[in-house]
Amino acid sequence: HSSPLVAIQTGTHMILATLQRKPFGGRIVTLPTGVSSSSGSTVVVGVSGILSDGMSLVQEGRQALVSQYCTYGESSSCGGGESVSKRVAQAMGDACQGRAMGGGLRAYGASLLVVGSTHNSCFTVSLVHPSGAVTSSFPDDDRVLPNSSSQKMWMVGGDKGTQTKLKQQLNELLVHGCSHENYDDTDETTVAFTMKRMVQAL
Repeated sequence: HSSPLVAIQTGTHMILATLQRKPFGGRIVTLPTGVSSSSGSTVVVGVSGILSDGMSLVQEGRQALVSQYCTYGESSSCGGGESVSKRVAQAMGDACQGRAMGGGLRAYGASLLVVGSTHNSCFTVSLVHPSGAVTSSFPDDDRVLPNSSSQKMWMVGGDKGTQTKLKQQLNELLVHGCSHENYDDTDETTVAFTMKRMVQAL
């Protein structure tokens, strides 16, 4: 089974983590959005599954961005990282669907998390499945995170049993660690703490 890939929103940050089983071939990639740097928008893609398939899909997303930017220019990026990340995810989903339904072609063996962010810390998370299905989530803007009721967590990869166990472990570790009254989910120390907990669970 592929290694789980986890994304957790904590305050004004989004953290992606996965297991690196081999010393080469990163599974978390930042894509150039074609948006002016002043907007502060970012698109990050995490890959779970067959790495070569995942990188092929990342390339599909990159080409979609380049094509749109060359055709429509900077104005095509209106909406910032959120709408850009949705376009990336849809291009990847279309490529997956073409393989899944194409005669004689092997389906892509990778799942992806596409995260878009803007300068004001608004996030969009899209899950791209090997079938070509794309599901997107739009977290609300309340910053009372994380806790057991409002923790924002997304996961792809691994079998269902592994995902269930990992989610339970992360919830227990994060909720227990973030329950004290001095907790500040926008603090860099807290973000580092969350990352450490995620690595422990993985």
